Amino acid sequence: MAVNSRDSINLVRLLKRLENPETPAPALVRAENVKYARTLAKRVYGSDTNPYEQRLNAVEHRLDASSIASSYRRKAPSVRSYTSMIEPLVIPPEKANEPSPLSPGEPSPTTRLNEEDPASLVSQMLLPSEELSPTVATTTSLLPAPSEKVSAISPEFLTASRQTQDEISQRLAEMAVQLRRNVQHFSAALEDDKEAIAETDSKLDANYTVMQKERGRLSTYSKTSRSTTWLVVLSLLVVGIAWVVMFFVIRLT
Repeated sequence: MAVNSRDSINLVRLLKRLENPETPAPALVRAENVKYARTLAKRVYGSDTNPYEQRLNAVEHRLDASSIASSYRRKAPSVRSYTSMIEPLVIPPEKANEPSPLSPGEPSPTTRLNEEDPASLVSQMLLPSEELSPTVATTTSLLPAPSEKVSAISPEFLTASRQTQDEISQRLAEMAVQLRRNVQHFSAALEDDKEAIAETDSKLDANYTVMQKERGRLSTYSKTSRSTTWLVVLSLLVVGIAWVVMFFVIRLT
């Protein structure tokens, strides 16, 4: 009974959510919710009497209509306004320097060539290259002359550059002298350190030999002191035993 009451509460809430068109949910999720609502209704009321059947059918009908409309919107072709790229182009003006037509009295170049004597043409073609040099000279004279230097280098610039070079060379010489001094100082310091290291090495060797001698002396001293200690202990034991024996002898006699 508790399960049916919980299913009925879930069914009522689910129907309210499905009937609310403002609920943001995709169509597939809403269809799954409708199926789940039908199973809940069958669970609560059975298959014979279902008071929510009409409401579920209405929700399904609305879902089908909305899915059809959305599919139509997806498949409908989008009309785009295309602007022509040819319209804004400017038509170029006609060329003004077209070849002017020949005057009726002037002969054309082809007619000139035809009118000339073939023998003179052949003689002109066989001329040496020296006779053709004036033509080349005229063509070279028409070419622009090479550009000369606009302004020469000023003497102030030369003196300034010379001064900077002198300053740089002086600085480099000073740096070289300082580096030489540093090298001499470090070499002297290394020699001093080398002498100090050699002196400490000799001192350490002397200390090592002294420690070895002292170690031997201490070992012999420890042996003698150990032997004298045992001798004293044994003498005390002997004296004690003798005193006890003398005491018992005196008491018995």
